[in-house]
This record gives sequence, C-alpha cells and structure tokens, in this order.
Amino acid sequence: MRKVHYLDYLFLDAFSTTESRKLKSLYHIFTGKRTVSVMIQSLKYELGGYFGLFPKLKWESFEKIIHSMVQDDFIYLVDEGYCVTEKGVKQKEDFFQTHTRINYFQQIRYVRMIPEFKKKSLFLVQVLSEMSHQNKDYFPLLEGLAEQNWLKSFIKNMTIPREEISTAYGKEWIALLENIKMKDKTIFVEQFEGNRYVRKTSRQVAEEYSLEESEVIIIWQQGWVQILVNLESHPNQYSILYKLYHQLKSEGYLWSNSVQETFLLLSSGVKPADLSSRRRLKDSTINDHLTELAILSFSFPFEQFLNEQQMNYVTDFLEKGDTLDYKEIQKEFPTISFFESRLMQVRSEVMKKDGKGLPGI
Repeated sequence: MRKVHYLDYLFLDAFSTTESRKLKSLYHIFTGKRTVSVMIQSLKYELGGYFGLFPKLKWESFEKIIHSMVQDDFIYLVDEGYCVTEKGVKQKEDFFQTHTRINYFQQIRYVRMIPEFKKKSLFLVQVLSEMSHQNKDYFPLLEGLAEQNWLKSFIKNMTIPREEISTAYGKEWIALLENIKMKDKTIFVEQFEGNRYVRKTSRQVAEEYSLEESEVIIIWQQGWVQILVNLESHPNQYSILYKLYHQLKSEGYLWSNSVQETFLLLSSGVKPADLSSRRRLKDSTINDHLTELAILSFSFPFEQFLNEQQMNYVTDFLEKGDTLDYKEIQKEFPTISFFESRLMQVRSEVMKKDGKGLPGI
C-alpha cells in the first residue's frame, strides 16, 4: 500500500459519509475562488476552515490525490461526487488523534488578511526587539520602502511612549498566546525573529519536530486564524496588535476594495436601494457584495433586506433541524428574488453556528 501523507488525510477530512461532494466544488473551496456560490457552498459543507487554504493547488495534483484515495478505498463515487467510506473514516480519525485537524471555520473570513497581518506583525516583533537592545546591525524582514514607511508611521502614531512600545508589544504577544488554546505554541513561535533569535523555515521546523512540512504550514495558519479571532473578540486587551488588525480591516483586507466601498456606504446609513446608484454599479454586482458581507459578517443587517415572514421562516426551519435550500424557499415564496433567496440561505448557515459564528464587523 502506498504511503498516505498528511495532505491526503486533510483532503479526506473534507468528505462526508452521507453527502456526495463534487470535486470541482471542493477544489474551488480549497483554492479560495471568491464567488458567492463557492462561499455559500463552503458554509453548507461546513468547510469554511478550508476556504483558500491551498491557493496554489493544481487541479491535476488534486485529481491525482483523489484517484489514490479511491484506490485505497477511502472514498467512493456517488452520483456526481464522492463520499468517504467506513475505512476512510477510521483511518482519518486514527490519524487526527495525533495530528493537526482543520478546526477554525473563520479561515473564510480572514483568508485575505492573514498574509498581511502575519508579515507586518512579525516585522514589528523583529524591529521592536532589536530596538529594545539598541541594535541597528541586522537584516530587516521587510526591506521595501513602502514597508519601511509603514513601520515609521505605525510607531509614530502610537499613544504609548516610544521607550515603552517594545515592552508593551512583547507583553501583548505573551498574553495573547497564553489566552489562546493553541496546542502547538512552540511550533508557532518558530516564525518569530528578534535580537539573537533567527526564525526558522517551515522545512527546518518540520525536520526538528519530525513532521511533514505541510502540517507545519497548517499549524501556523490555524494559529493566525485563532489570533485574529481573539483580537476581534477582545479589542481592548491588545492595543498594539488590535491597532494593526483595525488598520488592515479599514484598508479592506477582509474583502475586496469594491466590497469594502459598498460596506462603508451601508455602514454610513445609505439605504440599500440607493447603493447601486451611489456606486454606479449594476444591481447584481451590489447584491453579490451584500451576500459576501452577509457570509463574512456575523452582524450583517439581514432585517434590512428580508421581511419579517422570511426571517421567521429561516428560524422555524432551523428549529426543525432541516437544511434550507433554494427549492424549499421557492415553494414557500414563489415571487422571491434570487438575491433574497440567497440571503435566506446564508442566514440559515450563519445561524447554525449557535453563537460560534464570525465576529461582528
């Protein structure tokens, strides 16, 4: 039997025992195809944690892995998709007893922000660490003029006295990591660099801890998701880190710049009916923006777009433990628009989280 790798088990864990899942749908979720239909599908499959996790995944490589899993009797063909076998379930459950599983569905919310937040927060760690030791003889993690200007501006605009910034930032990181239930904190901090401490690559960490490199990368990614969730939930506990998060959020790193513009208008009180004319965009484009905001924001104002009967229908449907789909909505509301129908589906998926949903915007 061939050697089964970490990524094989990670992909296997995205399949269901009861619901046939199409490979193209999974592939678009894994690579983070930013269309409303793919994002809704990721919620329905409960795969928000996988969204955009493998942006460079090639279809041919994915097909090859799937073919191998079929040969190993881990998954089997059902209609136009695949389900996981009993053997596959046992194999993956045994494997994830000692390996990292995808647990944080908020990946779908932070997928655009994580690379920038990671880059700048680690840059701050290095620079402030060297500053605290009065050392100027080091190679900065970010050497571009834009990053250097950002750093000067960010530090200049802090309300903390300059001589206290390094200590305050270090304490914030210590407190944040202590407050997060992260199993592999030692592995996570291997990304950090500071005075007399050189960061390690994912390959070096993998060799040191006898892991596959892909698992190290997932450990790091899961850690960054947890950090952003914690920052958004406790903004007053980490003034410097939250300042960075808030800056990136205001610059549109939770969604595209165009969606950000629609969000800002909606937040400022512009009526939904006036958004298209204000943005000079088609209604369908604005509707896509609003649906994406509904998916990514736990505090989206559904009541501004759905009437009381539609809102209650979603709640009643969920109380029965059923899954809301387009056909059910169409049957109950024959004249409903496609946009309203999608919002009802999104609301039902968000409400399923029972308070574990995405933090409010």
